[in-house]
Amino acid sequence: MSERDLEMKAVPYQKADKATWPKGVRQITVGEFEALGIDASGNLYWHGKRVQTRAQVNLTPSQIVYAVIIAIATVAGACGAVAQGWAAYNEWACKVRWPAVCVTQPPK
Repeated sequence: MSERDLEMKAVPYQKADKATWPKGVRQITVGEFEALGIDASGNLYWHGKRVQTRAQVNLTPSQIVYAVIIAIATVAGACGAVAQGWAAYNEWACKVRWPAVCVTQPPK
């Protein structure tokens, strides 16, 4: 089997379903192919203007709930880390007599 046959088997040819196209969209003609271009980075151009593409992420309702729960847990964990760091600094700063919020005075 040739390499092209393997490619076609892995990703078979799909005929365009023009019924799903928006109104006013038509198929490109052979004469219009010269309007297409590509640069060294693989960006596609039509009549010299870059074709803009964007990736869109759509989450299901349950994924949104999980994302919110994870975000809240992350913020809570960050707040806990800040509180622990603040407490550790204050304990150490009190011992070495640096500016801190000391509850009790260390022995002299």
